[in-house]
Amino acid sequence: MPELITTEALRALASTGAVDVAIVVAQPEGGYVLSVRVGDSVRTLGSFRGNVRIYAKLDTVATHLAALGIFNIEVDLTALRVEGTTLVTRGRQGRLAV
Repeated sequence: MPELITTEALRALASTGAVDVAIVVAQPEGGYVLSVRVGDSVRTLGSFRGNVRIYAKLDTVATHLAALGIFNIEVDLTALRVEGTTLVTRGRQGRLAV
C-alpha cells in the first residue's frame, strides 16, 4: 500500500514549496489517483477514511491542485479505458468527440 498523505499535510507542504511535482494516474477501474513527490519520497493522497482518494474526473484533480497552489503535474493515462469512442469511468460511460 502506498504511503498516504492527508489534504492538510499536502496543503502545508504546498505552502512551503516542498512539493516537487504532482502525479495523477488513471486507474483501470476508473477514476484518478493523486500522488506528490517531495524530495525522494512519493506520497499518495488519502481519503478521510484512510483509503486512497480516487477522483472521478481529471478536472476535479486539477482544480484541487490549483486551489492548493500546485501547478506542476504529470499525468499518466496508461490505464485509461477507451472502448471505441466511449470512455469508461467508474461504471459510467461517456462519448468521446472524435
